[in-house]
Amino acid sequence: MSASPPYSSEISFATAMTTPRATSPPIVQESDMSNAASPRTGDQVLPSGIYRIVSDHDPNSAIDLSGYDKKSIIAYGGHDGENQKWEFTRLGPGFSIRSLFNGAYITLESGIIEGATMIASAYPVSWAVEVDDFEAGIYRIRWPNSPFIFDWPEGTGHIVQLCNRYPFKTTRLWRLVPVKSDAHLKRMKSDTLEFTTSMPQKLKPEPPLITTADTVIDVEGLKLGGNGEMSITTTTTTVTTSVTVVKRLGTP
Repeated sequence: MSASPPYSSEISFATAMTTPRATSPPIVQESDMSNAASPRTGDQVLPSGIYRIVSDHDPNSAIDLSGYDKKSIIAYGGHDGENQKWEFTRLGPGFSIRSLFNGAYITLESGIIEGATMIASAYPVSWAVEVDDFEAGIYRIRWPNSPFIFDWPEGTGHIVQLCNRYPFKTTRLWRLVPVKSDAHLKRMKSDTLEFTTSMPQKLKPEPPLITTADTVIDVEGLKLGGNGEMSITTTTTTVTTSVTVVKRLGTP
C-alpha cells in the first residue's frame, strides 16, 4: 500500500498514556442498540472547530486524505498539511467532518457493513462523536444507529474502515487535537463585512427662500385698430430671510 505524502514538514503528536482497562464493556448486540444506555455524545464537550484526528493506538499517525487520489481516507504519519485538518460542524445531533484541503466530507464508500472503507465526498453525512467512558480526550466516531466505528486495524496498511466497537481495541480510539488553519482564517475574514463609521455631523440649515411670480397679460394690441400683438409680462420675486445675531460688547 502506498502512503500519502505530507504537504509540509512532519511533526509528532504528544499524547498522554492510555489508562489501562481491566475489562472491556459487555457486548451489545445490534438488535439491542435501541435499549442500551445512551453514550455520552461529543456535542456535550466537543465544540465545532478544526481538529486532527490522531490515533490513540499510534500517536504519531492521524486520519489523512490521501495525497494520491484526493479521495481515500487513510491513516498516515502526522504532518501539518491541510489534508490532515478536519472541520467538525454540527449536523443534526452529530457532526459533519470536512477536509480543509478540498472541502470534501468523510462518508462511506459503499454500504454500512463490517470493514466498510471510507472516502471523501461532496455530500456531507452526520457522524456520532462519542466520548470514551474511561479516559478524557478520547473519542469514538460512529455511524449513527449502528455499532460501527472508525477503526485502523493492524495489518491493513493505511486503510481506515468501519468495525464493530466491541471487543475493545485501541485502534478504534481517536484523539481530537484542535488546530488553527490559515486557510480557514482567510475564509472567515473574506466572509466578514467591514464598515467605517464617523461621528455624526450637524448640518447647518440653509436660509429659507420665498419665491413669488406675478404675470400681466396686455391684449390691447388684439383689439380693432391695434397692432395685432399680445404682451405677457411675468415678474418673479425671491425673498431670502436670514437672521444675524449681534452680541453687545462685553456680553459672553
